[in-house]
Amino acid sequence: MSPLIYFFLFIAGTSFGSFLNVLILRYDSVHDAILKNAMGRSRCPHCRKTLNWYELIPIFSFLIQRGKCRSCGVKLTIQYPLVEFLGGLIFILVFFKFYSIYDISLLPYLMMIIWSGVLFSLLVMSVIDFRERLIPDGVNIFIVISGLLLITAQYFYPASISSEVGGWSLLGNYALIFPGSTNLPWNHLSVALFGLVLFGGLFLLSRGRGIGLGDVKLAGAIGFFMGYPDAALALVSSFIIGALFSLVLIGLRLKTMKDFIPFGPFMALATVLIYLFGHELMRGYFDFFGLLNF
Repeated sequence: MSPLIYFFLFIAGTSFGSFLNVLILRYDSVHDAILKNAMGRSRCPHCRKTLNWYELIPIFSFLIQRGKCRSCGVKLTIQYPLVEFLGGLIFILVFFKFYSIYDISLLPYLMMIIWSGVLFSLLVMSVIDFRERLIPDGVNIFIVISGLLLITAQYFYPASISSEVGGWSLLGNYALIFPGSTNLPWNHLSVALFGLVLFGGLFLLSRGRGIGLGDVKLAGAIGFFMGYPDAALALVSSFIIGALFSLVLIGLRLKTMKDFIPFGPFMALATVLIYLFGHELMRGYFDFFGLLNF
């Protein structure tokens, strides 16, 4: 594949990332509305000056301006180039993943759009959860709708279109060791229920201090979108990732045991890792214990 294609994908992704910054920064937490204030010219969040086009070039404008507003000189948040960079990275990774698995036809492009949309929504959710300590319902609804599209694609295009015997599962052939993994739509509904029960139980036990209600909804949405066994592995992995990350922060004395750490980004990161390396992680696990080798 020509590097030029990945370059253009990255540029397109950074443009989407720039729009995601607009959604994040204009998010109305009072009314839980993401798209409510999405329209209108971009302005400096400090002096409110309307920005020119050359101040809105993803990543480059931030670097050229040395992370400051050209008008008032106030330092801008690193969120701007970070979200734009991740937007470009998402486009590249989604294209590479589906290009390497499926024959290029209309269906893989549709799958790229669905997965890109979900990963973008998880990126928006992660930043908002970090900033506002809440997860927008609109993100969960979008992921559920994407799950419906995914189930429809799986129903009309069976696993035979995939080069992996495991079919649609991101775990590849290892999905075959999980009974019922290809039973539509119950494999999606069951793991959605699993996520709701697991996280709902933690929410009740911690009285909302350890797990928030938004986390419960997000677990159900991710479960419905990814299906069984992919989502089950992603949700369980999110606890491992969260625990390791928290220990690092505590070890560096950046956080204490009593500090709040949003859990939504850990679920998003676990979803991305399963999406990218689900098969490789399963193979590494079984190789370590000398078991199956697909």
